[in-house]
Amino acid sequence: MKQKKNLRANLEAPKTIALEIRAHESGVTFPVIVQPRSKKNGVVGFSEGALKVKVTAPPVEGAANEALIELLSQTLRIRKSNIEILKMKTSRRKLIHCKGISMNEMKYFIKNIESK
Repeated sequence: MKQKKNLRANLEAPKTIALEIRAHESGVTFPVIVQPRSKKNGVVGFSEGALKVKVTAPPVEGAANEALIELLSQTLRIRKSNIEILKMKTSRRKLIHCKGISMNEMKYFIKNIESK
């Protein structure tokens, strides 16, 4: 007697990312979750509807926030002065505003993260 193959087990669900990006005249805002005291600095993906970022700096006296701004500046290729933490400066979850970047540039950045 032949065994039936479970076809559903072989199918993969498409990845969907629920990252809330808002476009403004001056740029975009988006949520970020920061993991301080990591081994490496880097954007590692998405979690809980936010961009997940690891920084080596400790969460003391704004060091992790400064490291986050430095990392986003390098990654998005914009000046540090164009990046601002709007809300929750003392929390792991933050709302970031980036001036001088369009929604299309942000979508391109997200696609590059997804492909890694």
